[in-house]
Amino acid sequence: MIYWGSSDPLFYAMKYTLQVQETDDGELFLEFPDDVMESLGWHEGDVLEWTYASDHLILKKTHDH
Repeated sequence: MIYWGSSDPLFYAMKYTLQVQETDDGELFLEFPDDVMESLGWHEGDVLEWTYASDHLILKKTHDH
């Protein structure tokens, strides 16, 4: 399970399952739904901090691309 922050309280009720994908160079990435990206103000190339908790992953944008 992956959690991410939003100012919209209804957003927390949403749940997504994302597939880890791999580039031809072997780099791993996640492709987030457009509505998630827009809601969080994230853009392709933004750098995210990944924090592992006991049963979930927390993502936080550290800076823009």
